[in-house]
Order: sequence, then structure tokens, then C-alpha cells
Amino acid sequence: MPVAHRIGSIPGAQLVQMRILELALHAADLSRGTGHDWPVDESLAAFIAEELGDLIIALGAEGGYRPPRPLDKGASAAQRVLLLSGW
Repeated sequence: MPVAHRIGSIPGAQLVQMRILELALHAADLSRGTGHDWPVDESLAAFIAEELGDLIIALGAEGGYRPPRPLDKGASAAQRVLLLSGW
């Protein structure tokens, strides 16, 4: 079901995904800013990296985001999310 959003009408499922990203990535920003580790659950990070990675790139493209550098095969899911997000 479409919902109104400031970027336009978007599917409700996409808005839920955007909110997951918003909360998780703002928590990462706050953690970095306060000098703490990002306390993200690895299964949540894996979900974000695997299921929402394309959305991160698509949303970022609107603001001039460039695709991330190649991901290290040994990177944790949390590290992959941060790399996808431009960290």
C-alpha cells in the first residue's frame, strides 16, 4: 500500500525498510561521535547488508552518493553495512 512521504508516494514496505536504516545508521553515527562501538546485533546487520544494501545505494544516489569501494570478503556484516553507507 502506498504511503505519502516527503520524497513522494512510496510503498509502505519501503518506508519500513527506510526507518530500519534510519535508526540503525543514526545509532552508528552516535556511537562513532561518542567514541563507542556500534552495538548492532550481527543478525540485524546481516539483514541490512543483504536485504537493504540496494536501498542504501538507491537512497544515497539522490544525494550524490557513489557506490562503495569493494567489500572485504572477511568483513563482518556490521562492517559491510558501514561500507555500504559510505563510512
